[in-house]
Amino acid sequence: MDKLSRSIKDEKFDPFGNRLCRDIRNQLSKEFIQAIDTGDIKPITKTAEHFLNRNLKPYMGSYIKNRLKLYGTILQQVEPSQKPTQNMIALQLWNKELFYEFHELVEKEWMHTTGTEKKALQTLIRSAGAYILLNSGRKSGAIKMASKAIDDLKEYRNLIPRCFDVDLLIKRLSALDSNPPKF
Repeated sequence: MDKLSRSIKDEKFDPFGNRLCRDIRNQLSKEFIQAIDTGDIKPITKTAEHFLNRNLKPYMGSYIKNRLKLYGTILQQVEPSQKPTQNMIALQLWNKELFYEFHELVEKEWMHTTGTEKKALQTLIRSAGAYILLNSGRKSGAIKMASKAIDDLKEYRNLIPRCFDVDLLIKRLSALDSNPPKF
C-alpha cells in the first residue's frame, strides 16, 4: 500500500486536528443538549443534513450518522415530560461513551454552581475530558487530565452523584484504561 492510500485509510474523525470535525462535533452536541431540554430533534437533523450535504470525507458522514443514532436512543429515554434528572441523563451519556456531550451537559450545570459543588462537577468534566483525549489519540493530554480528575475524585468523592462509582472511575483513570467504566 502506498503512502497516500495508507494516509487516506488511516483518516479518522479528529476534532483536535481538523476544524471541520470540530465544527461538526460542537454543533451537533450543542443542538443535542438543547434537544434534551426541548424534546425537539429537528434542529439536530437540520444541522446533520447541512453537514451531510457537503462534500464530506466518509468518516465524517459516519460520525454524523452514528451520533444521530445515539442521540435518538438517548432522547427516546429522556422524554422532557417525564422530567428526567440531570444525573439520569448524564449517566446515559457516559454509558453510551458520549463524553463530549456529557462534558457539555455537566458544564451547563457547572456554570451555575459555586464552591465545592462546582469542584465536584469539574471533576466529572475532567474525567470525561480524559476519555475524550484518550479516544482522540492524545495520550499525554489524557494522562494529565486523568491525573487531575483522580486527585479531585478523591477529594470530592462525597459530592459526586452516587450513580457514578468513584472507586471504579479512579481505577480506570489510573490505568488509563481505554474501556471506560459503565455505571
